[in-house]
Amino acid sequence: MKVFYVLVLTMFIGGTTLQKNGSTINTKNCSATLTVHKHRSFKSATENGAEFILTGASMLSALQDVQLTIIEKSDKPNTEKIHFYILQVANNTSDSITFTLTSENIDCNEESFELQTDFNFEFYNLNQTEQISEVTVANNSAVKFYMKKITPESAQKSAWNCARIEASNAEGNYTSSITMKSLVQDPTKVN
Repeated sequence: MKVFYVLVLTMFIGGTTLQKNGSTINTKNCSATLTVHKHRSFKSATENGAEFILTGASMLSALQDVQLTIIEKSDKPNTEKIHFYILQVANNTSDSITFTLTSENIDCNEESFELQTDFNFEFYNLNQTEQISEVTVANNSAVKFYMKKITPESAQKSAWNCARIEASNAEGNYTSSITMKSLVQDPTKVN
């Protein structure tokens, strides 16, 4: 079933024509590949466990030559309270851009996610020595940084969190975001 969705998404992206500033942008030469790596020694509570979804803003910003992506996911089990991810902001424009990094807990909008809880997010430099709120990316380059996802002690077990992680410049004309869906797994229900 997941392969079907990837094929449909790839066909949609492969044949899309967009309007930008009155001119037509043809994206027929675009391609996308989705790979999933599971090297875990634990069983997720559900088939999906945690998901990462590129939002429409990310697809549009890729056409604008700016993209926020997850380079490395946490390898800790869902029962852990703190997870670190390596994210990257790519800037393929001709100018250096300073991006503000933000996170927002959002409604999951899915019936199967009846229980929902909020997480806390923090951003750090690659050495994890300094908390940051923005990154400056030179033209035609990329900057990596850490994102720390924190499950509060008060989080309800077997609840889901949906969050939008965003990088945008002050003028708002370059924005890219990732939607993360994560499960607060009940440790007593892990095999």
